[in-house]
Amino acid sequence: MKIEPLLKSDIASLPELQPEDWNDIVPAFKYHLSNSFSHGMKFCDGNKLVAVGVTIIHGPVAWLAQIIVHPDYRSKGIGYQLTNELLITAEKFNCSTVLLLATPLGYPVYLKHGFVAEDTYSFYRSEKLWKDAIENPFLRPYSKVFRKQIQVLDLKAAGENRNFRLDEFLDDAVLFVESNVVKGYFLPRFGEGLVVASEMEAGLTLLKHRLQFRHEVVIPDLNLIASQFLIENNYSVFRTAVRMRKGNPIHPDLAMVYARISGQIG
Repeated sequence: MKIEPLLKSDIASLPELQPEDWNDIVPAFKYHLSNSFSHGMKFCDGNKLVAVGVTIIHGPVAWLAQIIVHPDYRSKGIGYQLTNELLITAEKFNCSTVLLLATPLGYPVYLKHGFVAEDTYSFYRSEKLWKDAIENPFLRPYSKVFRKQIQVLDLKAAGENRNFRLDEFLDDAVLFVESNVVKGYFLPRFGEGLVVASEMEAGLTLLKHRLQFRHEVVIPDLNLIASQFLIENNYSVFRTAVRMRKGNPIHPDLAMVYARISGQIG
């Protein structure tokens, strides 16, 4: 077996690697293969696709994502080798920080590579969508006049500049704006639907708006306000993940995240 770049022709084989408790991985990999900042790698045994992973480059910050090994090929060191190749890609782009969200299966592999655990995320689920009316005078659709404020808010929450990623999803954003100050935003199409807010009212209002469309939401455990709200409204935790870092810290304010983007970017 050897490591090779992931190709569009590999898309048809991805369902064989689909983890049971993950969202459909095919759309994510189609997106990775369509842009210049994602770099996918694969292991094949003959013609059989047995492992995949992606390095996503955000300037000095890299994210490792969708690291998956076929169940029949686990405990053979493939996950370790694949992670090493993804880290080499990050090095080629001079990334000083590498981040990922680790499942329990991958966590010990990343520890061996020198990653350290920073924070935890909880996955919440409800059988029902949010039905209560959401009426708030501060909710409004996106306008370009608020673009800079959104960027400033996102930089504080994420600890990294990901403006070029945000721009793709701003047109249908829902904003919480008070006295012309953006207190929060919801990007419905960015991953699982990103919600970031600097204040509780903005965060919970936008979170409720998001929960009208999705049964599940993932938040950093540092956001105690969102955690308490979800528990009080009968959401239950069904999974957890660990945010891990290798290299320089970037100091995000994860308490501002009321709904993550995805496992690809936190």
